[in-house]
Amino acid sequence: MSLIYPYLVTDAYPGTSDASLSRDLGHGVFLQIVQDHGAAVASIGSTPFTASVDTLETRLPEALANLETLLRSGAIGSRVFPTGPGGRPFALFGGHWAASSVLTLPLLSSLLEPHLGNELVASVPHREALLVFPAADDASRHEARAFVREHEADGAHPLTFELFALRADGVRALE
Repeated sequence: MSLIYPYLVTDAYPGTSDASLSRDLGHGVFLQIVQDHGAAVASIGSTPFTASVDTLETRLPEALANLETLLRSGAIGSRVFPTGPGGRPFALFGGHWAASSVLTLPLLSSLLEPHLGNELVASVPHREALLVFPAADDASRHEARAFVREHEADGAHPLTFELFALRADGVRALE
């Protein structure tokens, strides 16, 4: 049986207008659930699952648990760099098609707090990258955006250069 995972897509991806299959995270980025078929993934809206009970909300806990297992296995690379924009540390998750989806893991804030502090912002420039920064002030957020544009502009499957606030209760798009 194929494992399911959360997956970040843009509004150009099929199913983003169906609230039972997608959650709008802001900045044109949506959360969906996909099945991993090895060389490809398929959203739950494009393949038959078991019944009408297969919605984003019913499958999300299982998908998040699978993503956490994938992260802990090392399949998704993760590293905290001591010096980034403005001389502050930052975290990078990458090297896997599900790396950007780590944004949706409830444990992300608590995992990074010891390294980056408790006010965090994140960027998902493309599906294989998630960058997390301390959210000190408007200037530091501007530096973070510029850093992401400079270092991640060439990634396949672009998502957004905008920032999201990481909170214990979830992710919120920052204006």
